[in-house]
Amino acid sequence: ANSRLARDTPDPDTRVSGKSTFSKSKSAGAMNADEEMENNDPTENAAMAEDFGKTIKNALNGGKGPLLKLMKGISETLSKVGQGEDGGELKTLPKQLVLKGLLSHKDKDVRLYAALCLSDVLRIFAPEEPFQDDDTLKSVYDAFLDAFARLDEPSAAAFQPAHALLQNVATIGLCVPMLDLECPGAERLVPQLFEVLFAGVNPANSSLIEEDATKVLGTMLEEAEEVSPEVLTTILERLVQPFKGENSASHNLACSLVRKSENNLQLAVQHFLVDALSSKGNGKHPLSKRGADVLEALAVVDSTALVTVWPTIMEELQNDDAEPRAKAVKLFGRALATPGSTVAKDYAHYLTQFLRRFGDKLPEIRVEMCGWGAQFLAAGAAGDAAVAEEIAGYLEDRLIDYEEKVRIAAVSAVCDVAETTPRAVDPELLMAVGERMLDKKANVRQLALKRLGSVYRAYVARFAEVETPSEESQRFDWVPSALLRGCAQPDIRHHAVEPVLVDLFSARVSAERRSLFWLQALCKMDDRAAKAFNFMLRAKQAVQTDMRRYLELRQTSRAMRASQGGGDGEAGVSEEEFKRAFAALAKHFPEPGKAAGFAEKLHAMKDGNVFRGIATLLKPETSAVETLSVSQDILKRVGGKHPAHDWMRLLLVKISQQPFGNEHVRKVLEIVVGASKEKSAGSLTSALEHLVQLAHSAPQAFVGTAKELAGLITHRDAAVVTAACRIVASAATCLDGPGVHKIKVCERLKVLCVEGTAAQAKHAARTLAKLAAAGGTAKGYLKDVYERVVEDARDDDLLDSNLPPALATIQVVGQEASGLYFEHLRDIESYIVDRLLARPLPKHASRAGSSVSAAAEMQ
Repeated sequence: ANSRLARDTPDPDTRVSGKSTFSKSKSAGAMNADEEMENNDPTENAAMAEDFGKTIKNALNGGKGPLLKLMKGISETLSKVGQGEDGGELKTLPKQLVLKGLLSHKDKDVRLYAALCLSDVLRIFAPEEPFQDDDTLKSVYDAFLDAFARLDEPSAAAFQPAHALLQNVATIGLCVPMLDLECPGAERLVPQLFEVLFAGVNPANSSLIEEDATKVLGTMLEEAEEVSPEVLTTILERLVQPFKGENSASHNLACSLVRKSENNLQLAVQHFLVDALSSKGNGKHPLSKRGADVLEALAVVDSTALVTVWPTIMEELQNDDAEPRAKAVKLFGRALATPGSTVAKDYAHYLTQFLRRFGDKLPEIRVEMCGWGAQFLAAGAAGDAAVAEEIAGYLEDRLIDYEEKVRIAAVSAVCDVAETTPRAVDPELLMAVGERMLDKKANVRQLALKRLGSVYRAYVARFAEVETPSEESQRFDWVPSALLRGCAQPDIRHHAVEPVLVDLFSARVSAERRSLFWLQALCKMDDRAAKAFNFMLRAKQAVQTDMRRYLELRQTSRAMRASQGGGDGEAGVSEEEFKRAFAALAKHFPEPGKAAGFAEKLHAMKDGNVFRGIATLLKPETSAVETLSVSQDILKRVGGKHPAHDWMRLLLVKISQQPFGNEHVRKVLEIVVGASKEKSAGSLTSALEHLVQLAHSAPQAFVGTAKELAGLITHRDAAVVTAACRIVASAATCLDGPGVHKIKVCERLKVLCVEGTAAQAKHAARTLAKLAAAGGTAKGYLKDVYERVVEDARDDDLLDSNLPPALATIQVVGQEASGLYFEHLRDIESYIVDRLLARPLPKHASRAGSSVSAAAEMQ
């Protein structure tokens, strides 16, 4: 096949006398036979083929092997004869090749090579026709169609001769006479040709045969007087599902035909669409009900084919009746929004008319337009930034529509785009969705909460392993702050916010990346969000405390029952005590009455793994991955059909340490240490402030962080030291137990009580007071530092620079350790009244800012 002579396409003007004929090749088309065929004489080849043909009849009476070998020899010999070269030598061969026994031979390979030989005969005789009888020519084309069925497998031996046949047909236009045959059954040849070639092309062979198949079918479309319904169906079916998905190569072939056949096929397609749309899918064509699907496909393939269809649709868009107007919106919207569509670019004036439907008087149409806007923006808005900006403006207007369902549709539309195509949504538009958290309708508020959570989760997933671009950070980092503000809404509160916050990060996001995302988000937090954040943390700590009390009560009951030899009763623990425990848990839920009942159902469970899992979730050191695994296991054991299942899901969210557990605290401390070394003021300040908030509202999260805090409390930066003092003052439990890091921290705190700033001394002294109250080795630290201050005060050895921290320490001791304070009351009173306050204040004290004036103001 690769050594075949170059040939030209047929000239359509050669169809005369009601019969299609083949065109002659151009003089340059027939290459020099001596050069191409290595000095083989075309006349000798033709004569040789003629001699071979005389043996076909006898060979039919023999076995398959000799006959197939003969047909291959004839094919090889004919391939060396060019178009119009010595066709006269082939006197009897054409008749031998159409013998019924040959074309209907039981062996498909014999039939294949017979078809290939016939195609070469037709090629050589062109523009003359060696077969004048329609029935004979029909049998030739039946052989072609049978052979084309062998094109599907490019690795098979039959593919090469079938491909050579297709090349002959494509190059010379051998199938055009099909259109003029008048014998019985001839009307099915053209539809069968389309069917067999569409079925034959596939992803495995498309690179080899698609061009030739397109040429064959395209020629047939252009030469036909009109496109038959059967052919039109075959082409249009390949443009839509399921054929589009089942065979992408046949879909590409159909697309090529639509683009290249600008006359007959486009006219047939336009008539089909107009009929399908006007008849509302009840037209005569079998694909009438798929008219909208075909329209959508053509909008991508070649929108110019729809030029006569749009006026009909535009007329419906202006219809006063709601039903046809709504259908037109859906139809034109599909054509615009489908990926790859060029309708918006090719018919901009129609797009302008369509966009006015955002303000349609019918709410259902405005809802439909919101959904369309999301699809269009996600598809790239036809590459036009001005159009995208205009659509975004319409969506923003619909966010404040007077109809609740339109606002809901607008929220969903914007969030859909923000999840899939974030750069198509401006930060201002997304923030307008955040404002819907304050909507007057509960459905809108709750939807905005959930969808913003989904948007942020998608954002985190995109940058779970890479640095977050500043543009993306600007677009999404405000979302957690907006979610927290939902705590102020009566129908949302922290009960609904907590599950959303816990679900912001998938399991594959590392703890370090989670902490970084939270720090970025908390930098955007305003006062309302900060208050909500602290409230939520305190609420979580409260429910954890009540759950621990319940578990202790349950454990006590089980232990006492076991010591008394078992039994079904709750030995040693009254039913009233358990009811109080249930009520204490229930107050943390939206409906306390129902929650108390669910708590009783939890208590009645016999599976001890459920309660062991709850105890694990309460541990501060439980990681995010462990939390997810344990929670899933508990819910699986409870069962989805259990009446307490949904309540249990919320309970597990409330009692777990996530998202601000010990793991998070450690990662933030690592970030603080790194930022302090790099002198990154912005990230350092926000991280320290976040840690202070956590220490105040969730001190249990700092368990085991004495090592990290020891490094911060000895830092050279006074701001870092002050923050560290505030943290240990609120979370003194982080220093529980013996250890070198605890000693280091306590020694540093003693120094700060005398030599630090007033704020540092206040927090340092408060920490030492808490440790002293807890007993243990830390009990003497506060006494030592206080007695040192008293001694220096008695001897009047306190320097002016030490007055603020010393007075702050005295104040804290008076508040937190009154027994120690009163032991040395006389010395302190004497120093302050008789010495410190007796000193004259310097002039312009308020401007001088001296230690004495500051101390006097404090007193």
